[in-house]
Amino acid sequence: MRGDTIIARFDSTAGRDSAAVARMKEIVALGSAKSYYHLPPSDSTQRKPAINYVVGREILVSFDSAKVSRVTVTDQAAGVYLEPRAVRDTTRRDSTRVVPATKP
Repeated sequence: MRGDTIIARFDSTAGRDSAAVARMKEIVALGSAKSYYHLPPSDSTQRKPAINYVVGREILVSFDSAKVSRVTVTDQAAGVYLEPRAVRDTTRRDSTRVVPATKP
């Protein structure tokens, strides 16, 4: 994330576990905010990540149980989500085809 101002908010209440670190509650990027991140592709056979890029005046990332639960983009919002797709291999030759030998 990028922005003119970045604010991180933590859950400072004592939890049941004895974690020494407070859990992230939310991150806010203000003013010309940008967010770029990778996601697992919907097709698990792909070995490339999906890409998400958004811009806006404000981006709010909310966490639940140390995982991202919601991303909200406010004002002047725009973005793109790119999903990898399978590319057909055109370099393989048909093994059943016989190519006659040529003389040098």
